[in-house]
Amino acid sequence: MKRFKLFFGIIISVLSFNQLVAQSYVPFPDSNCVWSVGVKKFLIKGDSLINTFTYKKYYVTADSNLSPGTLYFKGLIRQNKAQKKIYGIAPGDTIEKLLYDFNLNLNDWVSVYSVIPYSSSNGPYTLQVTMKDSLLINNQYRKRLFLRKNVYSQGEFWIEGIGSYFGPLQVGVSYGIMWGTDDWRPPCIPTLLCQKTGSVSTYINPLYNTCFKYTAYVYNCTQPVGLVKESLKNSLSISPNPSNESVKIKIDLPGDKTYVVKIQDVYGRELYHQLIEEETNSNLSISDYLPGIYFVSIIYQGKSLDTKKLIIVH
Repeated sequence: MKRFKLFFGIIISVLSFNQLVAQSYVPFPDSNCVWSVGVKKFLIKGDSLINTFTYKKYYVTADSNLSPGTLYFKGLIRQNKAQKKIYGIAPGDTIEKLLYDFNLNLNDWVSVYSVIPYSSSNGPYTLQVTMKDSLLINNQYRKRLFLRKNVYSQGEFWIEGIGSYFGPLQVGVSYGIMWGTDDWRPPCIPTLLCQKTGSVSTYINPLYNTCFKYTAYVYNCTQPVGLVKESLKNSLSISPNPSNESVKIKIDLPGDKTYVVKIQDVYGRELYHQLIEEETNSNLSISDYLPGIYFVSIIYQGKSLDTKKLIIVH
């Protein structure tokens, strides 16, 4: 009898948890909302009627006071809340194209178009969902998706009601960001700092914990290696590369063998930081890292000396 009660209690708990995480769809705000992306602020101001559909007008400004004279029109947004899809129209165009699809599941593919083109084209960008989870924001769960072109591309997050980590109008940025030579660096891309609806901070990027940045862009990239002696620039080697289980990190430095090994992802987040003394060969397990591109750096005598790209595949 006790076992039955315990089993029944577990079932009730699981059902309650499933009800909790089975969140309702959260659409984009229709008004009174500001996205802060680097020093730029995106906001909704007014409507436009095209082909019987009503679109929200999106503007951008670098003015933290959002003064009307500083606003520049950047595009139109329409939502199909039933289908969990968002469509955009770029300035000068009249044809809508898919911007977001929040009805996607793990391993699904989608072709999207950016309202603000990252390069010479605004799409289509064909991406696959490689991660799906939920974020608890203001006591409400929201779907979060991670999409990318393949294991060598940077990838990007989408959050219901917020949009891409690159900003509400810019998707598919990761499509063209590919690995190249050993001295490759990811391009600096303005990063979403926060979203405010009215006076409420709906979302704040945990990497920065700030909503508005006034004096400089917050960039989604690793810092370039500083100027060092030419003879020391190639003092770091990684093998095997690509790898899936572990790598050997070899350091070829003169004199003192005390240095720091640091690993960052393509967003500049530090995932590993270790002081190494005397050893010039270190084995590092990478089995817990997601497939993708990472950057291994060595800090020697207080300076960032060398950085190499590490490709992890599983």
